[in-house]
Amino acid sequence: MGPGKNLQLYAAITHVLVSAQRYVKSRWLIKDLIHDLQKFCNPSRACHLVFDALNCLESSRFSPDVFGVLIIGLSEMGLVEEALWVYRKIGVLPAMQACHALLDGLGKTGQLKLMWELYNEMNSRGLSPSLVTYGVLIGVCCRVGDNLKARKLFDEMRERGIKPTVVIYTSIIRGLCNEGRMVEAESIFRMMGEAGVLPNLWAYSTLMNGYCKLANIKQALILYGKMLGDGLQPNAVICSILIDALCKLGQLRAARSVFVYMVKFGVAPNICVYNALIDGHCKVQQLSQAMDLKSEMEKLEFCQMA
Repeated sequence: MGPGKNLQLYAAITHVLVSAQRYVKSRWLIKDLIHDLQKFCNPSRACHLVFDALNCLESSRFSPDVFGVLIIGLSEMGLVEEALWVYRKIGVLPAMQACHALLDGLGKTGQLKLMWELYNEMNSRGLSPSLVTYGVLIGVCCRVGDNLKARKLFDEMRERGIKPTVVIYTSIIRGLCNEGRMVEAESIFRMMGEAGVLPNLWAYSTLMNGYCKLANIKQALILYGKMLGDGLQPNAVICSILIDALCKLGQLRAARSVFVYMVKFGVAPNICVYNALIDGHCKVQQLSQAMDLKSEMEKLEFCQMA
């Protein structure tokens, strides 16, 4: 323990904050305490010290939810093994937020078998999957390329009357695009609109990028037009997707046109845009234009990032 830090005092303050439903503040306090403890001991020892301090103070005046906050804090710090230890130790199902944090932490660290075992265990102990639960699980499935499982969960939540968010729809779309299954991705995109969920820039960019990877710039531009028709203005990500695809197809005039429109929309070109344009001009031996773009990029101090 670092000098000046009183473990019991921190534990008492954390209990009080949780009882007052000051969850963000209490989580920050726990993470700060664990971070300080790790300067003098390993993560497992730090976790045990904090758990014991919180447990010693547990009484009718204190909230047992404090252990859920501890689980969330540990998960956010990447200390998933320690968070799982706390979950096992308390013997009761913690708050939903703690369950979600633990499942997400296991998914992000690639411990998928354990994640599904824990999810099934939580269900048997009374966890009723919510929108957030499905969002976490579908997100994990799509990140690892398990689109079949993701779609099964997607259909399951809809059958239960839980309306997917634009994030969940886009996660499914992204997974399908990564496999080049554009017909299915387009179908999910249409389903989203029919369900009254408005696609955002991330949804459009995900689908457009899928088409561009297959050199289907025509369909990507159709989506771009639809996006503008929906009242959405492009961001740097969408412009760079289009410019990169056009340059790879040798359509430099069209790429420069998108570049000019970036200024019109007040979108600052990023290094990806400049690199795509420079590469495109170099490939067709337009070295003068490529050098002009390089000079422009240098003026914007992008070269330091290259």
